[in-house]
Amino acid sequence: MKKLLSLVLAFLMIFAMCAFAEDTATEEVAIEYQTLEGIVTEITETYFILDTTDMGEVQVNYDENTVFSEDITFACGQYAFVTYGGMMTRSLPPQIYAELVTVSRLMGSVVSTDEEANTITIMTETHGEVLVHLTGTDSAQIYTEGDLVMVYNSGAMAMSLPPQIGGSMIIRLYTVTGSITEIGEDYIVIDENGVVYQVNFAPDTTVTVSSAELKVGDHVTVHFNGMMSRSIPAQITAITLTVNTVSSEE
Repeated sequence: MKKLLSLVLAFLMIFAMCAFAEDTATEEVAIEYQTLEGIVTEITETYFILDTTDMGEVQVNYDENTVFSEDITFACGQYAFVTYGGMMTRSLPPQIYAELVTVSRLMGSVVSTDEEANTITIMTETHGEVLVHLTGTDSAQIYTEGDLVMVYNSGAMAMSLPPQIGGSMIIRLYTVTGSITEIGEDYIVIDENGVVYQVNFAPDTTVTVSSAELKVGDHVTVHFNGMMSRSIPAQITAITLTVNTVSSEE
């Protein structure tokens, strides 16, 4: 009888300890948000693919509750930061659910470089001079004064003098200028001193005026990432398009 009573008491103690441990674990469970970053290579209505340095491709699922940064229209080719709840599937590719998707970038011309600190300073229209800390895979040696660059960053900026950011991905920009000779639904054709380019618009192309207001004869400046097709005419995709002079034609 004593043995039976001892067993019952031991069972009750174990049960109580397990219940207490479960309650304690439940109380201590908290979402540990993590951040994943990389280049957006594909976008669908329910997910996009992020090409990361450490993990390769990751499928990022999203819905109406996911918050996207509003500064730039989300598009393929961008460098994005994804905040998620820490849960990742073991599928191929692994999958996460995005709570927040941030795309932030600055454009400016290089005014100085510091090879020892691995930084460059750029002059921007919105923030003046900005000090950019380069990643370990990038080097200040490849930049020279006057280079036009677009810097993707996390959106965080140190309010020092000058302000400072981390350059997660830097794209050297190139420029073409010319007069519009043709306007299509999502492109224009320009003539730069006899050299003809088809300038395609991407979802995140910044245009100084509505594309519907562009007219044949307008003189424009186009910034692009250096990629150009070998077609006739050569095709480029505009990152920014600025109207310099407006055609007098009605």
